[in-house]
Amino acid sequence: MRLLEKLLGAKQTVPSDELALIQRVIMEQGTRHWLAYASAYALMAIAAGCTAASAYVVGHGVHTVYM
Repeated sequence: MRLLEKLLGAKQTVPSDELALIQRVIMEQGTRHWLAYASAYALMAIAAGCTAASAYVVGHGVHTVYM
């Protein structure tokens, strides 16, 4: 629960009943669907890498043209 509060920051607070609900959903569904969650995180990492790579290639092209 404290991790979620740290992620949201000190200015935003989440009521304890909502934190309890989030914790319960993670505990109940996380064990059953952990493979899907892991796959989603892996695919998001791949998408982020592709985005960074395309920005690098475009930046290199712009640098080559104008320098």
